[in-house]
Formats: sequence, structure tokens, C-alpha cells
Amino acid sequence: MKHLFSWWLSALVLSSAGAAAAEVPCEASDVRAVWPKRRHFIGGPVKGLVLEATDRTGERCPAQSEPFELRGLTKTSSGSWSSGQFVVGDDEISAAELSITLNGSPKIIPVPRLPAWMSLLPAFIAVLLALVTRQVLLSLFGGVWLGAALLGGWSYLGFGDALLTLVAVLADADRAKVVIFTLMMGGMVGVVGASGGSLGIVAKMSRFATTPKSGAVATWIAGMFIFFDDYASSLLVGSTMRPVTDRLRISREKLSYIVDSTAAPITSLAAVSTWVGYEVSVLGDAMRASGLDRDAYEVFLSGMPSRFYQIFALLFVLIVASMGRDFGSMLTAERRARREGKPLRDGAEPLLDTQLVDDSASPELVEGRWWLAVVPVVLLVVVVAAVLAVTGIRAGHADGEAWAKAEAAGTMRLVGHVLGNAASYDALLYAAGAGAFASVLLSVGVRALSMKRALDSFMNGVRAMTLAVVVLCLAWAIGRVMGDLEAGRFVASAIGESVPPWSLPLITFSLGAVIALSTGTSWGAIAILFPIALPVVVLHQAHPDFDAILLGTTSAILGGAVYGDHCSPISDTTVLSSIACAADHIDHTRTQAPYATLAALVSAVIGYLPLGFGLSPYVSIVLGLLALVLVLRIIGKDPELG
Repeated sequence: MKHLFSWWLSALVLSSAGAAAAEVPCEASDVRAVWPKRRHFIGGPVKGLVLEATDRTGERCPAQSEPFELRGLTKTSSGSWSSGQFVVGDDEISAAELSITLNGSPKIIPVPRLPAWMSLLPAFIAVLLALVTRQVLLSLFGGVWLGAALLGGWSYLGFGDALLTLVAVLADADRAKVVIFTLMMGGMVGVVGASGGSLGIVAKMSRFATTPKSGAVATWIAGMFIFFDDYASSLLVGSTMRPVTDRLRISREKLSYIVDSTAAPITSLAAVSTWVGYEVSVLGDAMRASGLDRDAYEVFLSGMPSRFYQIFALLFVLIVASMGRDFGSMLTAERRARREGKPLRDGAEPLLDTQLVDDSASPELVEGRWWLAVVPVVLLVVVVAAVLAVTGIRAGHADGEAWAKAEAAGTMRLVGHVLGNAASYDALLYAAGAGAFASVLLSVGVRALSMKRALDSFMNGVRAMTLAVVVLCLAWAIGRVMGDLEAGRFVASAIGESVPPWSLPLITFSLGAVIALSTGTSWGAIAILFPIALPVVVLHQAHPDFDAILLGTTSAILGGAVYGDHCSPISDTTVLSSIACAADHIDHTRTQAPYATLAALVSAVIGYLPLGFGLSPYVSIVLGLLALVLVLRIIGKDPELG
């Protein structure tokens, strides 16, 4: 025991001596940078960079206290060492190398970075794989994997980082709510189908939708009514109208086009919707940062006539539906549906397994059960509106000054303020829960289903959404890696301050489309472009058509974002449309893109370009409408003829 105590005492003395020796200052001769795992781009953020002062042998000097100055970041940092280390706070890199002055001597630290154009590779690979293989899971995960590998410096070839990216997107509360919303919607559709509600709707709609033309127009009208949210519009209209359009021999590609090209355009165009708050908020921040003293909501409303893409996309859906003419791959799909009675092509892989939600009710009981489908849907809409109102008013009142200003500006501005502060994801979550619960309760209450069968039908509907949820998560994941790679910043850097003012609406429309196509998110494109484009617009305040250029540019950003979203196979709203319509996702994207591109070309040539020279947007709308009708008349064909 005595020897053990002596050994412990000796060890304590030695360790104390070592600690004292460690405190002896050493002369730092160099600086070592310990970079975080992710690679960086000039102008991009840096998080977790640690600088270490080292001596001549390369060992860290823990007692180094010499102050230093660090350049090469957005803000010049000055500080001192703590145990020979300095942790750089969140900042943005402004040069290809950092310069640190230590002991009066500058040291150069190169920034490990990738060429900026490589930020677009994940989206390019995902789109290319989607078009070549028609395997959406392979394509999306391939893009996520490549992006994670680029960000992680090819650590373990990026596979582990790709999986962690999926975990990160699922850990986001709002996205988790969308997943639950989607699963509950699937469950509700399953119960409605098994109870006879879907067949009841088909029977009722058949009185009005008796032909493919009238069925397509009815679908468009339904989408126009669900204007408050694009997610709700896609899932509600698609799942409700699918049995009707199948009966009328309308292809799933056509149905998903009508649903998708109605949902986001009407939601982003409406004065009251879940998009308004976000759009006005981002626009307002960009205007204040640019020194532009105008009300953001007033600019938003004033720019509606120049929201050309949304207007032409909506009008073109109606034109296609009412004229009954198609072209390109959509014509092929419609001919297959009409002549062979196949809503899907052979070998197609729809994102929704309709066999799990097929209606198995007795045909003689269907006529009286249409309300089993209508009541849950109406309840869902009411709950969405109620939750948006309650949460928006509660949060809006928290800022008394902003509330008073919105109230003084009129009813529409006040409604916009309420929606801008509303918990839109909570509204969708609660509404889906209410609709699903109501569908089960009603079907059991009227003895259309037993409780066991109702719950089995609900779970069948949930299982039918499994593939859809996986695709949705992959779409979010690739959007995340594209954001981390600063893809939007690279694309936006293509615009310069020396561009002529008349070209700003056209250029920003194009950039918005490319960013949304590459990242799969229209909101991301809006957030990227507004802060970049508005300062450029403000430089031309002396221009006689400044107001038209301002409104045209803001509208063009919104329009380009929606167009790029329509053409992107990695877009969550495009995925949701494929889900609701039980369409093959790649087929939906491939057939919708030419139609969306035609509307975009008309928007660019007849809308955004002449707007820069002062042409009235109302004249452009009339001319664009005539152009769409003429083009479809020339190149479109009736699927039932020829």
C-alpha cells in the first residue's frame, strides 16, 4: 500500500511538471489550417475552420498568445489564440486564399475548393440518369451521392455522407410534416376508395365530364378552386379526378400535367395563398437591403399582370383541355389511352400503387356514397383555412407595428400579412389528420366498412405512398446538396450589373428557371435571385420605365422559378403530382416539359422582352393567348384521329 501511494504521488508530481512545462510559451513560426470536411466555393460559407499556431517542428503551441489578423473572409477577423487555436466563426470566403499576419509576418493559407461549375454536376447527373434510365430512385440517389462526394472530399466515395444527408432532411420538422401529410392523404384516399366514395364521385362527375375534353376541363376547374396551397391542390385534385379521367380514357401523363401545371401557377398567382407570405417576405427583405422604399405587398400585387408564365401556363392547360389537341410525347400517351384503354404505358412505374386503394364497394351502393369522398375533402379544406387564419392572426399580432401598417393598407394586405405569418405546414398536417379521421369515422358510422376493414384500407393507402415518400425525401436531399454546393450562387453570378435595363426581366426569368431546374425548388430560386437582382434594378431608378422594369423583374423571378420547377424531375411539387395521379414520374416530367417550355417561350418573347421596352402587360397577355392557340392549332393533333 505504501509503495502504491508513493507511485501515485510520483505520477502526480510528474504530471504537474508536464503541465507546467506545457504552459511555457513557445514561438509560433507557422499557422496550420484544419478545414472542415466540406469543400468551399469563393463567396460561399465556411463553418468550422480551426487555425492552429505551430512551432518550427510543426507541433501546436498551446500557450501562443500573439494577436493576429485574418483576411480573405467577408469580414476581416482579429483575435488571439486560445491554447494555440482559433476557431473561425461562420463567415463567407471572399478570396482564393486566406492571409494571416502573425508576429508581423503574413502567412498564406490556400482555400481547398472546387471549380464553381462543378456545383451543377449533381443535378445534371440526376436529370441525365432520369432521362436515360427512367429509374427515378437511381437517378435521384445518384445525384445525392455525387453531391455528397463533392462536398465531403470523396471521403468513402460519399456514400455515408449521402445517407446522412437523407437523415438531415428528414430531421427537418417542416419536411417531416409534409411526409406525414402525404401518408395521411394516402390513407384517406384508401378509405374513401374502399367505402365507395371514389366511385360515387365518378358517378356524379360523369354527368358533367362525359368526354375526354369535358373531363380535362373539369380537372382544370377543380385545380383553380384549390388555389390556397400547391401541395393540397396536387394531392386533392389528382386523387379525386384520377378515377374520372381513367374512365374517360385520359392518360395519367395528361392528368398529371393538368394537375401540376395548375397547382403552383394558381397558388403563386393568387393574392391569398400559402406562397404569398414567403414571396412578400423575401421580396421585402431584398427591397430594404437595396434601399427601395416601397411596400413589398403592393409591389407583389402590382406585378400580377406581368406574371406571364403563371398566366400562360394556366391558360395553356385550359386551351389544351378544351381543344382536345396534343403534340409530342403527350400525343403518343393520349393515343395509347384512347385506342388501347391504357392510362399508363406498358412497363410504367407509377409512384402510387392504385391496387392498394382500389374501390371494392358494391356498385349498387355507390350512388348514395359520393359524400363519403366529399365530406373529408371539404373538412380538409376548412381545417387548412382555419389553422392558417388562427396561427396567422396570432403570430401577426405579435408585431403590433406591422399589423397596424397592414390593417391600414386594406383588407387584402391584412390577409396577406396573416398568411405570411401562418403556420402553413401545421395547417396541412392538422387538415390531413382531420380528413383521414373523418373518412374512417364516416365509413364505419354508415356501415360502409367495418372498423377492421376501414383501418386495413387506411394502411393500404399509407403503404401505397411508400415509394412516393422515398422519392420526395430524395428530391429534398438533392436540393440540400445543391444548396451546400452553392449552385444557385454560381448560376446567379452569370448576371452582371452592366446589363441593359430592358433585358433584366428576360435575364432573371431565365436564371430563375435554370436555378429551379437545377435545385428542384422554386422557393430556393426566389430566395437566391431576389437579393441579387433587386440591387441591379435599383441602379436604373432614373430610367423612364423603371416601374415596369421593377415589376417585370420581380414577376419574372417568380415565373422562372415556377417554370424550372415544372421541368425538374427533382422538384417536390412535380413528385407530388405524380403521386396523386399515380403516374410514372419520369413520364410525367418528360411529357410536361414541352408544354411548359412552350408557355415559357411565349412568356419570354411576347411577355418579358417587350415589357422591358414599355409594352403594356395586358397587350402581351392577349397576344400570348392568341399565340398559344395558334401554335397548338398548327402542331397539335386530335389523339382520336390520325
